[in-house]
Amino acid sequence: MRQDAKRDANEPAIVKALLAVGAAVERVNMENVPDLLVGFRKKTFCLEVKSEKGKLSGTQASWHKLWPGHAAVVRTPKEALKAIGYILPGDSANNTERWTVDRYKDELLRERAGLK
Repeated sequence: MRQDAKRDANEPAIVKALLAVGAAVERVNMENVPDLLVGFRKKTFCLEVKSEKGKLSGTQASWHKLWPGHAAVVRTPKEALKAIGYILPGDSANNTERWTVDRYKDELLRERAGLK
């Protein structure tokens, strides 16, 4: 296990957005394993947080290629929410899969996630 892993500066905002929509988030400190383990709607997601221009290392890319579950690279809170299947108001995705059902709650969650 790596100690004192370097975390990307955008990670706190991503974690805040995930928590705001009801996801459970664990920060992972293992070499070449994605930064965040996220539980949402009874599904588990592995999210690798990268800066705007950050790229996966060779070993990280190999891990992603071989991992049979859901893994994604995210750079923004909006990308993280989309990666876990949360559909933001106004997106053209299938609205029947929306986690929230009323507009007020959507607006509140967007505000808490810093996306308003």
